[in-house]
This record gives sequence, structure tokens and C-alpha cells, in this order.
Amino acid sequence: MVKKLCELTNTKYFHDGVVGELRDALNTAVKNEYTVDLAGCRFNSVNAVRELAGFYSKLQFVESEIPELDTILKHNCQVANGGAKLIGARLLDCTYFTPNMLHDYLKTFDKTQVYKLPDMLHYPGNKALVYNIVVLVSMIFPETVIDVGPNLTEIFKIVRSKWVNRRGPHRYYWEVCGSSLIKREVIDSMVYIPMEGYFTEEDFIYNRVVLPVEFGTKKIGRDPEFSDVLQNAVNVLTTVPDDGHKLKDYIITA
Repeated sequence: MVKKLCELTNTKYFHDGVVGELRDALNTAVKNEYTVDLAGCRFNSVNAVRELAGFYSKLQFVESEIPELDTILKHNCQVANGGAKLIGARLLDCTYFTPNMLHDYLKTFDKTQVYKLPDMLHYPGNKALVYNIVVLVSMIFPETVIDVGPNLTEIFKIVRSKWVNRRGPHRYYWEVCGSSLIKREVIDSMVYIPMEGYFTEEDFIYNRVVLPVEFGTKKIGRDPEFSDVLQNAVNVLTTVPDDGHKLKDYIITA
């Protein structure tokens, strides 16, 4: 039986003050063998996210409103249950491309595969190369699941460095908190963060590690707001072309 978490807890906002209630509700779900639907939930606390993650191995979670998040949840639950080998996570290609090679790579990219990154702590190569492959894939194939491990902050910073000057207003943002993402909502140009108070959207963007929720959930390869992000990723990944085409021409056709 599927039960919505917001109905089990009588709230859709999960902050430090309701971590105990969250734990009780999830234990009830375990006892009754519920599948827990996170649709409509807003996690505004690292502690609440950690509490939720502690139940990945005990419950089946779904997200009935956002297919991309549903895919990620199912993957997290499988990994927590020792299913990583069953999924067959494959190392993401980390190499330089010529424009033609990059075009062919994207044309044949397996979007159904689950990918992982090399151990970046001991990675001998160019870390920017690895991070920009993740950025490019996330922009063009958002349905692809990539386990980025502890590299989330660095990847967000790369995107932010090229996005922030072209940014427009958004209703929702991802904020990096540790190794987790928290979805923040903008209401009347203000963002509320539990235990910290209200921030203007501009202050929130410039002072925290955030990106619009469209990054990683929608195809944004042609979005002008992210054009500098796309061009930077391609520039990092490719050598200078000699056929007169612009590097971005190879991406748009993918």
C-alpha cells in the first residue's frame, strides 16, 4: 500500500523541529510495510534528509509527481539494500574529445545506465574534465542517474560560475547541504530557511550553493540561461575544431 509522507506526518515541511515525528512516521510505515510517497514534501533540514536516508534500506520510496526524482529514489533504495552490483553502475567516461568524437559520444550515450565517478580524492587526471562531463550529461540527458558521491558541491560551483550572471527568477532551487540536496521555494521573492530566517532571492543565490531545480531534472541544453554553462563544458572537454563549426553546434543536434 502506498502512503504519502505528508499524510502520515500531517505536514509537508520537514525541518529540525519535526525530525522526531518524521522518524515515528517512517517506523510506522516499516511496521505496516507501506511504500512511502514523497510527493509534495519539502525537506528544509540536513538532519531531516539524513533521517530519511536512514530508511532507504527499510522502505520503498517513490515520488509520484516528479519522474526524475522517482528514478533517483529507487536507485538510492537499491544501493542501500546492497543492490549496486545488480544495477551495474559503470564508470563515466573521463576523457578529452574532438568535436566529432563528442558528437558521436552523445549520439550513442546509454541514458538507461547508472554511472559513477572515479575516486576523485586520488584521481591523477584533470578533475575539471570529470566534473564537466557530469555537467554536460546532466544538461542534455537529465534522466540519467549519476552517483557523484562527495563531489556535489564542486559540480554545483562549476555550473554556478557560468550561470549566475545569466540567471533569471525561479520558483524552486536546489541547495547543497553536505552531500544532500534540499529543495527551496521562493515565495514573493523571499526564501525561508528554518532556524535561519528569510532571505531575498538574490541574497540566497549569491550566498549559498544553489541552482535552479531545472538543472538535473529538465533538458536545458538550449536554454539561454545556461548557454555559458554549456559552452564552458564543451570547451573543457574538446580540442579546438578545424572544420569551421562552432563547438555548440555538435551539442544541439544530440
